[in-house]
Amino acid sequence: MDAYILVFASLLLVAGSLADRVGRERTFLGGLAAFAGGSAWAAFSGSVGVLIAARAYMGVGAALMMPLTLSIITDMFRDPDERQRTIGLWPGRAGLASRWAPSSAGCCWPISGGDRSS
Repeated sequence: MDAYILVFASLLLVAGSLADRVGRERTFLGGLAAFAGGSAWAAFSGSVGVLIAARAYMGVGAALMMPLTLSIITDMFRDPDERQRTIGLWPGRAGLASRWAPSSAGCCWPISGGDRSS
């Protein structure tokens, strides 16, 4: 979990700047692909080291997606009431996603204390 959070937090500002240069859609889709790829990599990891690397890669994908979610919402919802309601829901869902994503991807045995060898 530490690898995910460290990479995610350290790349948030860089990802927002990258989106300004490259484009929001391209950056968001790249982050989605990186997160999905990292999730698949974590699911099939054969060792703790590979799992940690996969989760760090997932942090890259999450960092590319997170700064763009609010700007995409403001673009999608033109009606002020809908926009206000959606932006009101955004922090709770974003908080749940950033908390749930690293512990749900791949095998959760290191988090729960399980032993994969038995």
